Formats: sequence, structure tokens, C-alpha cells
Amino acid sequence: MKLQDKYYLPTILVLIITVSTVLYFTISTVTGISHRSLPFNHFPLIQTLPPTVKITDPNHKLLFIGDVHGNYDELIQLLKDHKYWKDGELISDPHTMHITLLGDFLTKGPDSLKVANFILQHKEQIGCVLGNNEIMVLLSILNPNHKLKFPLKFTTEEDFLPDNEDDYWDVITPRTKHYKVAKELGIFKLTQLAQHCSIVKKFNLKLTDDILFGVHAGLLPGDFLLNDEGDLFQRIPHIISLVDMKYVNEKNWYETGRDVDDVKHGIKWYKLWEKYYEQKEKPKKNITVLYGHDAHNGLTLKEHTKGLDSACAKGGYLSSLEYEFDSEKGKYITHLRQVACHRV
Repeated sequence: MKLQDKYYLPTILVLIITVSTVLYFTISTVTGISHRSLPFNHFPLIQTLPPTVKITDPNHKLLFIGDVHGNYDELIQLLKDHKYWKDGELISDPHTMHITLLGDFLTKGPDSLKVANFILQHKEQIGCVLGNNEIMVLLSILNPNHKLKFPLKFTTEEDFLPDNEDDYWDVITPRTKHYKVAKELGIFKLTQLAQHCSIVKKFNLKLTDDILFGVHAGLLPGDFLLNDEGDLFQRIPHIISLVDMKYVNEKNWYETGRDVDDVKHGIKWYKLWEKYYEQKEKPKKNITVLYGHDAHNGLTLKEHTKGLDSACAKGGYLSSLEYEFDSEKGKYITHLRQVACHRV
């Protein structure tokens, strides 16, 4: 054995150990996770669409809340206005009330940890869909500084890890605020949120046979609706569309984007619902999509789409819409309430 060969292997081993140590130290520093407990291979499978919630009790109310963005005090005030909060406690019966947060409940505001704890302490009453900001928080804890390649896994998409600008790293890119929240919450709390929340929630109001969808960015006609045989979905959208789209290619619905220039023939996605219900042959189901995400548009209440992001993080309002069955009228009526927010 030559002298240089004798020292070559030990040098390589030392280099590998050094690089590994630096990598683990970086992960621990950025995310607050010990290298002995890195759970990347065991991070939970996130439900794209959990089982439909069927509402049969006429006393059962549904409350949908727009982008909270870590504004815990405004969230509590909103619940007080709906008479769901009294003497420091959530007073609603989980069997007659369900709250859904429409994504982006973390980041930007001062109290992301309080909001997360509140959700996890009241899981029976409070549901949540994940927004683009929650996705970035989760990606930041799995892939600090893009150094690793651990994807998020969903029931409809098992390799969600954009890796270049064409795949949305320009918009789905964890930033300092996401790393900060990831470190503040920690891996175990984020794991609990990933297990509890989903990407979409679907409600069947059996008293009227109406369908409500809760989603962060939006969804299109036919998404998650069964075909005539009742055994397959007509269309399963991409996760990126559900959490981040604002525009869609009117001629190719699989092309969506955050900005109008991202797609050809781009129009606001909710305009497709207006056209869907203008057809001569009316759809069988009365469907409404409740969403957040589009703070620029603000409160946008249309017949079949309800946009509830009214820019709370920018000093606007935190908006909510409650569905309550009116026995005399034989239909659900809605109650809109808003709380003024402090600019973050």
C-alpha cells in the first residue's frame, strides 16, 4: 500500500463525519430538532380529502373563518361575536357546531403558537385546511435551507417537493418567517397539525342536499365529485392548485397559477363556477366553495364561491361565515361577521 493510500480512506471518513455533523447542527439550529429524533421518514401522510362530514341535525351550525395568520386575539374576538366563547372557554357543543379554519392560520401575525395550541386543544370542534404558508412551514422543517429532499406526502400525491422555479419554488419557498414558526412550534406539534388538518374538507348538508367545500386557494367544478357511476372522482386536482392558485387556464383546467401571467387564457378560478351554473342543463348538486388566500380581492361573496380572506395580516379584517338551518324557511342562512385587525 502506498503512503497516500494509507491516509486517503481515513481522510475521507473524517470529511464525511465532519460534513454530517455540520448538516445536523444546521438542522438543529434552524428547526430546533435534535438529530437523534429526526422524523423525516415517519412524517404523517396528510389527507387531501378526509371522509365527508354529513350534517343531519337542524341545530348543527358550521362556521368558516378566513386567513387568521397568527392573530389569536382577533380569532377569539370573532368567536365571542358568534357567541362561541365565554369566560375564557370555547362553549360550543362539538355535536352541534363545527369550526373550519380556511388555511394560512400560521405565520405573519404575533401568535402562531397560540393559534396552533388552540386548534390542537379543541380538535373535536375545530377543523382546518392547510394553506400555502402551512405547507411552507412543513417544508422548512423537513428541508431546512433546501439541503435535504424529503417530500410531503398526501393521500393523492406522495412526492410534493417542488425543486425548481417551474415547479413553484418561486412561490412555495420557505422563508425566514416559516423557519421561525417551524422552530417555535417544533416537529411534534407540527406533526399533530399535519395529522389533524387536511387540504380540503367536504360537508354534505343532508337537510337540503347542499354540498360545501372548504379549501385554502380554491377548487374547480368537478373536483372531488363522483362520476355518474358513483365510484370515481371526476377530477383530482394537484395539491399546488388547492393551496396556491388564483388563476386557471380557461381552456386547460390542469394549468393553474398564482398570477394571471402564469397561465395562458388565465381567468380567476371562481369564474368557472359562474359559468358552470349558467349552463342550460343545471348541475344536480348545489355546491359552494369557501376559501381564503386571495387577500388582494378581499371579501368576495358570490353565489357558489365565498372568499373570506380580507387581509387581516395587513390591518384589514378577519372574516367568518356561519351556516345555520332555518326550519321555517327550510334552508340554510348565513351570518357574516368581521373583526378589525392590527397591521402586522
